[in-house]
Amino acid sequence: MRFTNSVVGLVLTMTMVACGESEKEDTAVEVAPEFLALTAALESQCTGCHGTSGDLSLAAADVVAETVDVESSGDATYMRVVCGDPDSSALYLKLFDPAPFFDPMPKNGTADQETIDAIYAWIDAGCPE
Repeated sequence: MRFTNSVVGLVLTMTMVACGESEKEDTAVEVAPEFLALTAALESQCTGCHGTSGDLSLAAADVVAETVDVESSGDATYMRVVCGDPDSSALYLKLFDPAPFFDPMPKNGTADQETIDAIYAWIDAGCPE
């Protein structure tokens, strides 16, 4: 009888532990696909000059704070990013020649279409993270 009680106790304990494990909250943070595409595009085309130093960091950890609702340093009539409005966002407009102010970006050539599309889609979607 003692052996049976021990086995039953062990089974109950294992069941409770197993149930407890499956009921834990998923703490993984979901990242918006537009943000993933944006950060990949910025990494490939922009962070060589606009990394984590200087007056504008486009590194993934900084891009929202550095761009959303921040006045453009090139022309204070423009915001770097106006969520939902790429055509009013300096980050997007600077990809074209002629840019509305100063030189278009990137300085070493033309942004590829994938980068242009990723920046547009992120801004147009409301700047999801």
